[in-house]
Amino acid sequence: MILPYEQRVRIKIDRSTIKFFAGVFVLIFILAALFEALFRIPAIQELVPFQAYGTNHIQFEIQLQNLSKFIIKNGEPNCFILGNSQSLRSIDPFELGEVFHQQNGDTLNCYNFSIVGTNISTTLLFSQILINHYDPELFIVGLSFMDFSEARENRYDPRFEENAWIDQQIGRTSLKGWLLEHSYAYRTLILISYGAPHGMKYDDISKELRKWNSQLGATGYAHSQNVYPVNEQPKPGFVDNFLDEFGNFSVSEWNISSLDSMIELANEQDIQVLIVEMPFHPSLLNMPDNSGQTHEKMADLKYFIDQVNHRIRDISSEYDIPYWEFQLPGAIEDDGWHDRYHLNSYSSPAFSQWLAVKMAEALRQGQMNIPSGDP
Repeated sequence: MILPYEQRVRIKIDRSTIKFFAGVFVLIFILAALFEALFRIPAIQELVPFQAYGTNHIQFEIQLQNLSKFIIKNGEPNCFILGNSQSLRSIDPFELGEVFHQQNGDTLNCYNFSIVGTNISTTLLFSQILINHYDPELFIVGLSFMDFSEARENRYDPRFEENAWIDQQIGRTSLKGWLLEHSYAYRTLILISYGAPHGMKYDDISKELRKWNSQLGATGYAHSQNVYPVNEQPKPGFVDNFLDEFGNFSVSEWNISSLDSMIELANEQDIQVLIVEMPFHPSLLNMPDNSGQTHEKMADLKYFIDQVNHRIRDISSEYDIPYWEFQLPGAIEDDGWHDRYHLNSYSSPAFSQWLAVKMAEALRQGQMNIPSGDP
């Protein structure tokens, strides 16, 4: 039914209404400015454990904070180490720089920006951010066959893929992204919201915070004193879960494409790239089934690893960049493993030193140019 004209409800906006809403807007603006000023006070910021950018990935956000501290002390890195937890625990920039300097007198200013649990497509996002905000000359990309499993193919991480702050860093601006970049008060509000899925309890967040504050060093490298009993026979549950990651043992084209895109992006910016195979314990290739015999899928796994290495060699050949496969398993003692595919702090120096020697050899042979190390 259509009401007669005189009975219709109409919004009447007069001068007093405009003044009211203008006053409300000014009040909100003043309160927001006061809160922002409050949260910018150094004494208040000291109470904030880290700056939250909406990813709810504690290690990533602490890594960003540590990178800022690194820059204040050492200048902008001209070398970034990229990858996931394997490169985070395997490549120590301090050891890398020390041995490289001993080999040829040149200096590296490297920061390890590896992020736990990420795949190569997410690492591609991080490389874009680093290119947009710093002036890197070298990317050291740590990879292993596990980066190209079916589980990685199907993995979509909205914490990074749908994050307004990350979008802001790569040129997709928004109000939320701008606030996350510039507002201390808004980031604190986001940090408080991290407790919402846990009933506003922060036990898990506090545990992660303590873990990464104790493990992440000034150069981004993660120390670990954990010694895993690699010589013990893996439990059937571990074997089944590990092999489930590979599905039908086909190589993840999504991550292969992301690696290709990362190298192409770096080339466009005249950034050198070298790819390094991350070490894993040989027991991963000789795991038993429930009866204690060699698992029937071990042959498939070994073929899969060969296929991955073949594809990475093709990419490295196409772009004329090094791909160094780790050939020194004997250099890692049995007490040098955090678990079967992560090094600990007892063995990562040996791996970092091996990498430094390879880089020095590449420099002498003209296979790559090394950053000057000047801030």
